[in-house]
Amino acid sequence: MLNVYLDPFSTESLLNRLFSADPELDRDAGQVVWRYLREYCIKNDINLNTVDIWDKERATDSDVYVALNHKERPILKEMYRTLIGRLNQTPNLSVFGRRILFQFETPVVQPWPYSNMKNLAKIYDTMFFSCKIPETEKYGYVHYPQPFNMIFPKYWKNKDRLFLTMINANKRLFLPPTELHTERIKAVAFFGKFNEIDLYGHGWNNPVRSTDLNWSVVRHVYKGSVASKNETMYRYTFAICFENMALPGYITEKIIDCFLVGTVPVYLGAQDIEKYIPKRCFIDMRDFENFDELRTHLKTMTRKEIETYRNNAKRYLESKQYFQFTKEYFAELFVDLVNGVPRKS
Repeated sequence: MLNVYLDPFSTESLLNRLFSADPELDRDAGQVVWRYLREYCIKNDINLNTVDIWDKERATDSDVYVALNHKERPILKEMYRTLIGRLNQTPNLSVFGRRILFQFETPVVQPWPYSNMKNLAKIYDTMFFSCKIPETEKYGYVHYPQPFNMIFPKYWKNKDRLFLTMINANKRLFLPPTELHTERIKAVAFFGKFNEIDLYGHGWNNPVRSTDLNWSVVRHVYKGSVASKNETMYRYTFAICFENMALPGYITEKIIDCFLVGTVPVYLGAQDIEKYIPKRCFIDMRDFENFDELRTHLKTMTRKEIETYRNNAKRYLESKQYFQFTKEYFAELFVDLVNGVPRKS
């Protein structure tokens, strides 16, 4: 049996907690993806554990290391490795027969991997990114896998909905030209003037930077963090759905979360989103000159028009085109890669 060791997003997922169904760890059933992956691996004669389970006595030359995001900053990397070392003997990556990276975070959160591609290529044999980077002939591309393939009927059927929401954590570490966090704040501030938006998520108690505009308006519409995005989102007709960055191919769970509960997303992000999700499923912010135009459009939409968007999204989730976002697709890709079967996407 092939042994594969997964280096998770954070230390709280070590000791195989990445595969746990514990509600405290499995928020909105996000860990369904990793439980499914582990079960799929077992069916394919692969033993999958988190990296701290690695044992020198049982190690072989065929062991595979898989990182979920590269731990690039020296201080954080050292802290991370120290904790793993307390749990078990920490392996040097050179002991693994194959090293694979799935880099889901973008440069706005983790710039180092994108500005140090040559160094990254010395660490990993295979690398997959959640956006289309210039070196697409050298590196693979993959969407972050989604846990669900169909709508949630009890949420989707809800007709008694408020107007508009945005559910996002308030975090911004870097400000490349393609970042969209600033646009989120502008959207909340604009609709907040009319008291027409409810804002949820961690970190909105204080501005990220002293230059953030209209913070008093943002604070006024802030409703706090949520235990479940699904149980909050379904209560709204529309949602501001702006990615962290506007990058080719970078499409996260934000728009999918809206589809699952029957909320119509106002999307801004990947310039090429229509290659992956039909435009008839969402409202494209690029179609409007400003938020005034967007507001007029949202306010004058008929119930029939809204239902058309919702039904289009439902059909999309049931289509073959959506498969590229699913946990099933990711599991197939993962097993091929750890077995050394070359795949680019």
